Amino acid sequence: MRFRSTIFALAATAWSGSAERAWAITGCDAFSAALRTEASDMQVEFGREPANARTNTNFERFQTAALKAALGWDAGKSRGVLRAMTADAREYLAASRERGDVYVAGKTEEHQPGGVSLGLMATGSDRTFVIVGPAGE
Repeated sequence: MRFRSTIFALAATAWSGSAERAWAITGCDAFSAALRTEASDMQVEFGREPANARTNTNFERFQTAALKAALGWDAGKSRGVLRAMTADAREYLAASRERGDVYVAGKTEEHQPGGVSLGLMATGSDRTFVIVGPAGE
């Protein structure tokens, strides 16, 4: 798991109004450099952190906190939704491997009332969680 993909997903969501520029970036390194420049006042840092039990637990806690902040859900409901989404993404990832897809990944999404969508993507090395709110808020 790398936090870089999570930051990319959150940044791409936050900058959806400037999608034209985001698609012009050719790769992760170019995106990272451009984001460091554009968000220099926020002291954005990127790094690779191999997944271990502590990292995974912190990522799960962060997802739960994000759902509470975005939707007001309690920890139990958040963990339940996240478990179900994680299981689905893992199942789709396994199917992607079996098919021999060019890009092996699993993705699932949930749509909530009020125009909120949740997305979870998984590859062999990454997990990315995205919350997309309604436009204009």
